[in-house]
Amino acid sequence: SVKANQYEGTFAHEFQHLVNNDVDPDEYSWVDEGSSDLAFYLCGYGFPKGHISDYLLWHWDTPLTFWEGYLADYGASFLWTFYMYEHYGGADFIREFCYEQANGIEGWNIILAAWGIDKTFDEIFQDWCIANYLDDTSFCKGKFGYYALDIPSDDTEGMSIQASMEFWADAFAGTGFFEWFVDDYPYYGSYILVGRGLPYTTNYVKFSDMPQLFEVTFDGDDFCGAAPTSGTHNWFSGGEA
Repeated sequence: SVKANQYEGTFAHEFQHLVNNDVDPDEYSWVDEGSSDLAFYLCGYGFPKGHISDYLLWHWDTPLTFWEGYLADYGASFLWTFYMYEHYGGADFIREFCYEQANGIEGWNIILAAWGIDKTFDEIFQDWCIANYLDDTSFCKGKFGYYALDIPSDDTEGMSIQASMEFWADAFAGTGFFEWFVDDYPYYGSYILVGRGLPYTTNYVKFSDMPQLFEVTFDGDDFCGAAPTSGTHNWFSGGEA
């Protein structure tokens, strides 16, 4: 069937949660779910295609480190964990990371240092963002792509970053949506803060028909978080941001 071994793969996914709850029960959801989708793959049930395709489609709206529970969040977590698995030590590396008691980004930085890898989470995140767009391992020691996963292909249900950009450009042609997209950030759903992208969210901007070389500058906020305020409302991060 089209969904061959879907049940077995789901068992592998959920069993990893049991293991994680035993060895590192307070780990962040985005890390735990990435490990569970990796278990789906490592147990021989293929790629979580629906998760991957949803992330590639909604990449501009899906932060890696802020778990919201959508299929795209699963896709981001899997692609990150799979990238680390392929490029930085395989199953042994991931196993040691799962036993590391520090959570999230801190845990990744600790295990990278322990393995003598002279790169930080933030530096690898930049490589990963490019890999999701290019998926080309033919240069720079393969860091800008995946080896076992092909984007786009059946692995991703045909979806890619480029296809996503074309889809949204066509869907909102003539509306000014993407002018707003570049200047600030699209408000597309009640869970996104108006006018701002969440940390560790990728945003790709295509420049075409440019007559000459030009310069692009970007000045993001140095810090993120909730500003002190008062009133009858509150802002809840899900306990993970």
